[in-house]
Amino acid sequence: RAFEDYLASHPGAVQLWLGGHTHAHPDARDGGKSHIESRWGTHFVNAGALTRYHVCKSHPNPPKSRLFVFRDGSPEVRVRCHMHTSEFLPLGWYDNAERVLTLNRAFQQNG
Repeated sequence: RAFEDYLASHPGAVQLWLGGHTHAHPDARDGGKSHIESRWGTHFVNAGALTRYHVCKSHPNPPKSRLFVFRDGSPEVRVRCHMHTSEFLPLGWYDNAERVLTLNRAFQQNG
């Protein structure tokens, strides 16, 4: 609970927490949680899984990655999901998993 306690006592100290490892479908809600969750002023994003064979039938793990789109001067970041095969979902951008997150300050490309 060290991370949770720190984030709870310092809301917004970490705005984006990217997890580079997941074994679930992009629509999965394991334990009531999705691939993108916000708590303690931090947005947690399971950013990708580029494996094809680490799969079980009850929890498909389609190869996927995330694209983070920042706009200069905006506090919003668009998080897109790209499916790398068509085994479970159509190949390409998966709009159901797209989210827009709001940071506590605007992104500045040169600042």
